[in-house]
Amino acid sequence: MMNALKKTACALLCVFGITQFSNAQATSSGFAIDEGNVVVTPARCFPESCESTVAALTGTFNADINGTDITFSSIDVSVTPNVGFSLPANPNTSSNGTTRQAKFELNGDTLSVKGIVDSRAFDGPLYEYSFTASVSDSFDAHDFFTATQDLRKCVSPLCGGIYVKAVNKRLTQCADGTRKPQCYIGTPNWEKLGFNPFTHAGDTGPFTPILLKGEISALDTKPYGNLGEFTATAAYRPATNNPARGKFVALMNKGIFCITSPCFSTDEFILNTDKTRVISGFDLNPTGASGKDVDAAYNEYGNERPIIAAGYNKRVQELHGVGVSFIANQFYLPISGPKTCDEGYSLVEGKCQTPHGCEAPQLELTAIGGAPMIDPITGEITSSVSYSCVDSCEFPAFESGPASCTVALP
Repeated sequence: MMNALKKTACALLCVFGITQFSNAQATSSGFAIDEGNVVVTPARCFPESCESTVAALTGTFNADINGTDITFSSIDVSVTPNVGFSLPANPNTSSNGTTRQAKFELNGDTLSVKGIVDSRAFDGPLYEYSFTASVSDSFDAHDFFTATQDLRKCVSPLCGGIYVKAVNKRLTQCADGTRKPQCYIGTPNWEKLGFNPFTHAGDTGPFTPILLKGEISALDTKPYGNLGEFTATAAYRPATNNPARGKFVALMNKGIFCITSPCFSTDEFILNTDKTRVISGFDLNPTGASGKDVDAAYNEYGNERPIIAAGYNKRVQELHGVGVSFIANQFYLPISGPKTCDEGYSLVEGKCQTPHGCEAPQLELTAIGGAPMIDPITGEITSSVSYSCVDSCEFPAFESGPASCTVALP
């Protein structure tokens, strides 16, 4: 599937996939959770009293609605703290002793869902979840800037800030209202990102711009005057250190599957404008980027997230007609900040793991069993203990803490 995407950037006749309307009664849309929570109540616990835990539910998903039926796909949902809950793809299907029930209401662009995942019949937990979600916007193409660090040595904030330039524009409006080829910003604000993107941009050279989404605002820095502030809301690193040429665009998967070409399955958003067009494919190979980064870009596209790239459109002869392909000379990938782990996991070589090596979101199962043994010298009583990694706590195991469950064997 990945190879097919790389070769054509669309699979081959335009048959509408699940992101399209299939009939008048059936709809499918991408949603982002506005507000949600999960209440988990264990069936077995120590000591005697069982207390419920409330966790926040966030993320995105696709919802397929047909009359009174609803299913979820492309689920990218997280729970804080991690209580072992996963949004079920089919919220009204019961299996393996687990009961799943959900009710929903779609009011315009707002979806409200309330459901349960109940495995108490086999001593598992009861999950009660509810959320409201809104239809996701396709893409906000505005407020994109290339940015480089100011490496001059002088008194801050006169030096040491950043230079920003609005992409696809000859001049950028600076904090003092003037328009220049680029603007000096004395105070970069990384609060909404939670990290400095320049320190997490990998092997990007000191003079290679990264890409930022954000806003320029006035900031009077006494006694130096208005040196401006830039508040960043998203950051992207270039795939190579080559200069970006041409127009900057965002390429989005339309969710169309084809069996011939050209297949106009990609939305092309021209950054910092309201212009869009539909194209039949794109090519990232001319960038010279590593296979790892090219794969990461196609993974973004496959998960209906944008590939941001620079380049130009080219008419290409395809199997059953002339298509339009975007030829990239640079593309950008999201910059990730310092990784943090949910309770019960520790960061080990960039991965969130339990004490005995289970990688999130897996849980660590502690099996305690066998007849107790007495050390003939010390008199210490021990029992057989083993550890394994599981996707969920199934009967007869029970949740015994964050990211862990326990089973008592005979």
